[in-house]
Amino acid sequence: MNTPMLQQYQEIKNRVPDTILFFRLGDFYEMFGQDAETAAPVLEIVLTARDAGKGQKIPMCGVPHHAVDGYLLKLVAAGFKVAICEQMEDPQASKGIVKRDIVRIVTPGTLDSISSETKNNFLACVYKEKTWALAYLDITTGDFRIMETPSIQILQAELNRIAPSELILSKDVAMLSKLFTDYYLTAIEKNLFLRTAELSERFKKQAELLQQMPVACKAAAGLWQYISQNIPNSGQEHILRISVSQSSTAMVLDKWTRRNLELVESLRTSDEKGTLFSTLNLTKTAFGARLLRNWVQQPLRDPESINERLASVEELTRNTFLRQDIQKALTTVYDLERLLGKLSLGKASPRDLLALGSTLSCLPKVRDCITDNGSQKLAKYLPSLAGLDDLAQELLAAINPEAPYSPKDGNIIQNGYSAEIDSLRAISSGGKEWIARLENQERERTRIRSLKIGFNKNFGYFIEITNANAHLIPDDYQRKQTLVNAERFITPELKEYEQRVLTAQDRLSDLEYQLFSVLRDKVLACSLLIINAAQSLAEIDVFVSLAGTAIQNNYVKPEIRSDGIIHIVEGRHPVVERICDTFVPNDTHLTRNKHLALITGPNMAGKSTYMRQVALIVLMAQIGSFVPAQKAAISIADCIFTRVGAADNLAAGQSTFMVEMNEVAHILKNATADSLIILDEVGRGTATFDGLSLAWAIAEHLVENPEIKAKTLFATHYHELTELEERYPEVFNLHVAVREQGDDVVFLHKILPGKADRSYGLHVAKIAGLPPHLLKRAAIILGELENSPTQRKIVKAVDANMLQPSLFDNQSTHPIFKELEELDLDNLAPRQAMDYLYDLISRVKATKII
Repeated sequence: MNTPMLQQYQEIKNRVPDTILFFRLGDFYEMFGQDAETAAPVLEIVLTARDAGKGQKIPMCGVPHHAVDGYLLKLVAAGFKVAICEQMEDPQASKGIVKRDIVRIVTPGTLDSISSETKNNFLACVYKEKTWALAYLDITTGDFRIMETPSIQILQAELNRIAPSELILSKDVAMLSKLFTDYYLTAIEKNLFLRTAELSERFKKQAELLQQMPVACKAAAGLWQYISQNIPNSGQEHILRISVSQSSTAMVLDKWTRRNLELVESLRTSDEKGTLFSTLNLTKTAFGARLLRNWVQQPLRDPESINERLASVEELTRNTFLRQDIQKALTTVYDLERLLGKLSLGKASPRDLLALGSTLSCLPKVRDCITDNGSQKLAKYLPSLAGLDDLAQELLAAINPEAPYSPKDGNIIQNGYSAEIDSLRAISSGGKEWIARLENQERERTRIRSLKIGFNKNFGYFIEITNANAHLIPDDYQRKQTLVNAERFITPELKEYEQRVLTAQDRLSDLEYQLFSVLRDKVLACSLLIINAAQSLAEIDVFVSLAGTAIQNNYVKPEIRSDGIIHIVEGRHPVVERICDTFVPNDTHLTRNKHLALITGPNMAGKSTYMRQVALIVLMAQIGSFVPAQKAAISIADCIFTRVGAADNLAAGQSTFMVEMNEVAHILKNATADSLIILDEVGRGTATFDGLSLAWAIAEHLVENPEIKAKTLFATHYHELTELEERYPEVFNLHVAVREQGDDVVFLHKILPGKADRSYGLHVAKIAGLPPHLLKRAAIILGELENSPTQRKIVKAVDANMLQPSLFDNQSTHPIFKELEELDLDNLAPRQAMDYLYDLISRVKATKII
């Protein structure tokens, strides 16, 4: 690289070798060498080459600066960091190579362009001393929070909830990275975590809070230093305070529960469609949708706070005019939080200021909705929605509705806002009246009726006279350009005017940008008021959304209790009922004395849907939402745990069954008497006998362990477990009703007391479309197994991989099989039968008869 520009590029690139460097050249960000070869296919742009001196070529590609955000999203999503190198001086005014420098480094957590309006983009930082600490920040909204906890499980649950796009750790604790493999990790020097004084100085109002949480203060200091290093020239005025994440007052939801209940992400499509969030989301604002998303993932545990939310929703369900008026007022509201963030980060356009002014002008309308409709619950938001009317009026009066995207392109200030701008604009636009007067004056003076005054960008102003009138040209006319049929001239008066116009254009551009900067500073001076207004609007928007959903879907207000009872009459699954033509509602009744329901019945009959709907109804109640039921009394749950479905984790070397056991172990370790547990087919991932034994022991543990006794819905195909109802008063059986019609069955999807006697597996296989001859053969095998005492007992009790049924006939004379034949297993207690059969397996193996 022998050209001066490429030498400058290489010097800057050497400072950031682990990034892709966006090097500003005029209207483009250019990439060279390996960066270009790496980025071009990701960005789907053409790879070209540039002369590097001495006959050499260097690979090159580029993207337009005005569209850079979309390209940054692609590169960051592909796992790259990007360094933005800007021109630090005007190229036209500079001599030699334009000065350039890195203004920011874009990583997943510092990306200020967004891919989703309804999701936060959190940058998180974990720090460990005597306790665990977490700090996280959304640079686009200014939401900055911290927490401390002695529990790694609570920390991981919070990380799973906020889903940070980047996680910062200390370089000296490499072992921590093994705990957070699900995230994009960045390691920084430990000394950055110790610069807490700078953090306290920046957030003086939270200094006492930071002193009370010293480990979290260090996590926040590390995060803040990382932000300051990557965005060094940003004032970040929109990040005004640090709040405490209220994990202690919220329900704990682990990653399996969030996944299995499909709260904000569908298992099938990995997007919001078909989730609880999408069902409840009728919000009109982007920041309202983000708040609802956070509420769905962080249900409350405080009855007073829950009832306060429910009361607001109830008022809006009853007051139709209030609800509809607010919805109408919020329809034109833009994303206040992210608009303020763009202003603070120096990325706002005149149109963003106009959008902010338009949004602030809606605040009086919302206030009027609340006062005119006599709202008792929303009146508390009135103070935070005031104080910004004058700013709104000034923004709307100042910004031209047709303003361009860039604040340096001119025409951004509206006529009538500034007398000086109006005067300069009149001059710079050509002063039609002045030109017309001069044109008439020169026609009279020269007696040339065809004389005209014109303008073009290359030659400026001119007087054009046809060749036929050349003899009438005055002596003071100075020739400027010769055409085929005419000559163009300039006069001292016209030249003076031209200079005034060009000067006015330069002055106008500078003055408009100055006024834009003044308006931006006025907005940033009101940052706290704007943030408070945005938060109030977000809560109002969520309450209106929940009320609208309740009316639209026929939800009821739940009764919040503390006596351990969950009583649901005709409950429904909030998501499934929306896609079904008919949905069969079901009742649920769990108490501290009757807290483990064993649910049996065939596959596809609705066991999983029923259990999930109970969990979702409890969760909805605790976020302050009405629920899909005829009636619901819900005692506060501290946690909801789910063990549903089959999945492996091959990357971690874990089989389906290992994943299942890990999830069950987590539940048994963390559940309390106030928890709600959903267990679906525990033990099915291993041998029949092993699975039955584990499922039996797990059910007993949930009943017998005095530290748990959690309310539990336990679906199983192990019909032997139904005997637990006779052993434990806390256990009761439920089953899914089935109607047999000849060789077919009809699943009624109704949950009734008692146990099922069959699983109807062959009928489900038939519905799934297995070949008829296969189903026929399976029916024959099933009949043989059920009718052969020896084979039935063995196949029922032991794994088919240990004892193959096809070998029984040849070995049926062996004493061990004779012993089994004579044994009446049906009259043995389940535990005795299991113990005996385990002993039998050991003797079979030892004799090697099979």
